Amino acid sequence: IWENCKSFLNHVLQRKFGCVATAIGVAFEGNQAVTQMKTPALVPEKRFEVLLPRVTVSVHKADLTNFPVDAVVNAANERLQHVGGIALALSKAGGSQIQQDSDEYIRKNGVLRTGESVAMDAGSLPCKKIIHTVGPHVTGHSLTASAANLLEKAVLNSLKKADECRLRSVALPAISSGIFGYPLKECADTIVKAVRDFCEKYQIMSLKDILLVDKVDLTVNEMERACRTCFSTNPASRSAGRDRKNARTDQNSYTIQLRTVCLTLKWGRIDEEQTNVIVNTTQKDSWDGQISTAILKKAGTKMLKALKCANVGNRNVIVTEPYNLRCAEVYHTLFTAGSTDKAYQILTDAVSECLQLAANHSRQSIAFPAIGTGGRGLEKEKVASIMSEAVFKFANQSSKQMEVYFVIYPGDHSTFQV
Repeated sequence: IWENCKSFLNHVLQRKFGCVATAIGVAFEGNQAVTQMKTPALVPEKRFEVLLPRVTVSVHKADLTNFPVDAVVNAANERLQHVGGIALALSKAGGSQIQQDSDEYIRKNGVLRTGESVAMDAGSLPCKKIIHTVGPHVTGHSLTASAANLLEKAVLNSLKKADECRLRSVALPAISSGIFGYPLKECADTIVKAVRDFCEKYQIMSLKDILLVDKVDLTVNEMERACRTCFSTNPASRSAGRDRKNARTDQNSYTIQLRTVCLTLKWGRIDEEQTNVIVNTTQKDSWDGQISTAILKKAGTKMLKALKCANVGNRNVIVTEPYNLRCAEVYHTLFTAGSTDKAYQILTDAVSECLQLAANHSRQSIAFPAIGTGGRGLEKEKVASIMSEAVFKFANQSSKQMEVYFVIYPGDHSTFQV
């Protein structure tokens, strides 16, 4: 029994207590085949998301060793010896380069002090960088303000490193909560507070997504609870997943779940949306129209300059920074003068391209206006059909989780009805 089950048992002991078990005085048959038990692959599950200016913060139940982000944060010790907990798991998954690079860093620079972080190549991990950060050790019930300050410092420094490396997404575990002994509830509260402070107080250059990730329900639940408490006043915070399926959410919005895509029809101003992506609609070379005017006015003059400098060519979509809008990117769909039939084809291609761009850029939410129903004069029923069909097709062909919003200007009842 021991020979067949030791791999699985050691996985559990390592994850929960940071140790492994060794059998002493037990004889095994030398040539007997051994069946290794492997833990099943964990399907990532988003539990929470909040959209802040320029940054999205979310909580996921997932395996950090194969999570698709630009960088993962490792809860390391001062000597970067990855012998337990998440550090061992990441080191094993990333291959020998992880420990070799860590040893070389310590040889040249000495120990990494508590609260400090260093970014290194990620070896075989499915990310660009691994950021080693040292959280505080807590023994017994000796949680102090000093430990909390050091944990905040560790989180802030790891996020700064990700941003300095020009990365767009970073995943953090519950630093110090495992074998370092930091009480889980207080750990989650401190980490989320540090994330919020980073988003509010620092000039972020490239980071767009901060993801709190763990594979244990207890830890994920505490991270979700801490986020709900910390971001409770933000109107763009919400649960993700099971509670919205195929449901009418309220009087002013309608939601349907299409495999991994959640499609919502709602009232609102597109320039005030807080999704990862906002879609604009405009004419090539003129940049006018009711929707475009509202977006450009709120975004500021830099967006218009960026559009005028863009090499439009035959493209249907141009991507720009959000500037003063509360999103990560703006996708500008471009119409040209010509037949109505051509306009409908451009609409079909543009909506599909926007959805695919969002998926390729790891965006998890996108808001569309009723494209072409204003000054371009396209039939509202046909526009609704084309846009909906594009979302249905995307949902059937993609495994990406995404929230798609069709945002109808308040009072435009005819468009909302179709």
